[in-house]
Amino acid sequence: MTKRVLILCTGNSCRSQMAEVIWNSISQKKGLGWQAVSAGSKPSGYVHPMSIVAMNEKGLPTESLESKSSDPFVDQDFDLVVTVCGNAKDACPVWPGAKQLLHWPFEDPADATGSDEEKQTCFNEIRDQIWTKIENYLNRRPAFDDATQADCLKLLAMALTEDTGSPTLENAVDCTTQSVIPVAATASASFVSRASGIICGVEIARLAISTLAPDLELDCHVNDGDQVQPGDKIATFRGSAHQILTMERTCLNFMCRLSGISTLAARFTERVKDTHVKVLDTRKTTPGYRRLEKYAVACGGGANHRMGLYDAVMIKDNHLAFYRAWNKESQDAIMEGLQLARDWVEAHQATLPNGAQTVVQLEVDTLEQFERALPSKPDIVLLDNMTNQQLTDAVNRRNEAAPGVLLEASGGVNLETIGDIAKTGVDRISIGALTHSAVNFDIGLDWTIDSL
Repeated sequence: MTKRVLILCTGNSCRSQMAEVIWNSISQKKGLGWQAVSAGSKPSGYVHPMSIVAMNEKGLPTESLESKSSDPFVDQDFDLVVTVCGNAKDACPVWPGAKQLLHWPFEDPADATGSDEEKQTCFNEIRDQIWTKIENYLNRRPAFDDATQADCLKLLAMALTEDTGSPTLENAVDCTTQSVIPVAATASASFVSRASGIICGVEIARLAISTLAPDLELDCHVNDGDQVQPGDKIATFRGSAHQILTMERTCLNFMCRLSGISTLAARFTERVKDTHVKVLDTRKTTPGYRRLEKYAVACGGGANHRMGLYDAVMIKDNHLAFYRAWNKESQDAIMEGLQLARDWVEAHQATLPNGAQTVVQLEVDTLEQFERALPSKPDIVLLDNMTNQQLTDAVNRRNEAAPGVLLEASGGVNLETIGDIAKTGVDRISIGALTHSAVNFDIGLDWTIDSL
């Protein structure tokens, strides 16, 4: 099944052109089935010569490239639309027919100053940044970003305090290790998989060792998102036996929990691999662990729903019930609620993380509610606890009346039912069980004593 991606910028002469060629090249080499095309909101009419040089240096084909307008693509369906500069994002706040929108801002190499050699270096650097971003996306290895790391550091400090009474190793108390193991003892120990699945937590181990036990050496044999089998080594620690013994359970607790989530997410996504459906998580996460658990879902090939209440609108039955009770003059709570939400987003876009692109989603549990919502064209409608026949009917009605509206199924989803739900034609399936019901992955610690 071919997946289509539209890559947008303003002039379609540099960044989007390089992204188009790189995306198609990686997809073709790996057999991923993507077809990329690029366009500009205000096309320049030419492809920058230094972009061509940058691509040719990597052996990428450039003969058929041309600067194109985004206008002819407006009514076409794409699995993904990516904007690669700020102007393109501003010009395209909503893209009809896109199942997913991403904004990857890169600096414009055409703005570079200096000698021709210095300018070309800038083009090459942007090319490499684009290459890495696309490769990470296609490899489904999500970025362990600053916000996730910040949450992780807080949780690591809490976890170490639970075990040792201190958030740092300097003041940690490990009664057993300190009473039995010689202080000078050194060793090597490896985290080893005892099961088949998808690993998540390698980046956390790296962060834990670099910040809490920097004297330890850590060799990582796999990356987050990699498939492992029983007996596969995940990471190896070398150094103080005291530090390894004190740190290992903290690291394992994170890795086993998150690998369980990523493995479960991979099982769900495998069941819908021949469809266009995206498998999403929910806000049913462990308090404090949300970013990490959503990171784990992404490592397993799933997608992330809204992070919290602050980055998307989700009008649910409780909101509508309160609105009706409060506003006695309401004629249609669904229509009025959607308009109020859109007005609020427009008024507050400067302070919202997704700005004007903030999603407005509505939850319905009857086809009658769905029918009332369609004329208002919310970005997404969540179809809650509907039968497969109802889902199919909703898809057909959406296709006729509002093809740009995404449909999301939720409720009663498990590994046995997800395949048939996907066949109804919905675009997304959200599953709380990905995070609240995943079973810990089995990982053990194997030792090699270096000296005592």
